[in-house]
Amino acid sequence: MSLFRHELEYQAVHEMSAMDQYTVKDLTVALGISRQVYYKWLNRQPNERDLFIAEL
Repeated sequence: MSLFRHELEYQAVHEMSAMDQYTVKDLTVALGISRQVYYKWLNRQPNERDLFIAEL
């Protein structure tokens, strides 16, 4: 699976874990996504395509 495919799930994990209601571990298990990939998404650097889209 690609990072883009789970973008909404990663955003949900980020927002819900920030509210201290649930742990990242619990959220990723519930959504069936990898914690390792979530943290990779969280710490990603924007690529040329992301910068181009933001510029539009």
